[in-house]
Amino acid sequence: MGKRGFTSEERAKANESRKQTIAAQKKAMLKGLAEHYCIIKYAADKAGIDRGTHARWMEKDEAYRDAVMRLQEENIDIAENALMKAIEKGDNVLIKWYLETKGASRGYGRKLVEIGAIGGTTELADIPKIVWVKSE
Repeated sequence: MGKRGFTSEERAKANESRKQTIAAQKKAMLKGLAEHYCIIKYAADKAGIDRGTHARWMEKDEAYRDAVMRLQEENIDIAENALMKAIEKGDNVLIKWYLETKGASRGYGRKLVEIGAIGGTTELADIPKIVWVKSE
């Protein structure tokens, strides 16, 4: 008999059972993350674990972390697809945002410029890098 009266075979069996339980919980968590767009609360509730367990797995299990990161990348793909569909429909706010973020290297970004001093303070204005003017 070993620690606490368990034989080494009993401990080995218990450890194997624990490993299988954890593997099943990880699988359930990944399924929950996929179903709930990587929102941890809902996925953890579905898997029957707490956020701290998920955080420990993320820290210590590279394969689990990689699987979660793949799911997060898929969510970004879904969001980008929806964004582009809205842009195709002519959503001017999203078109402007997209050009300011993704098109900054082409001159669509924004910058702050000093426009004057009032009472010893400097006022800044958010203006586009490119200003379109009508030629005569």
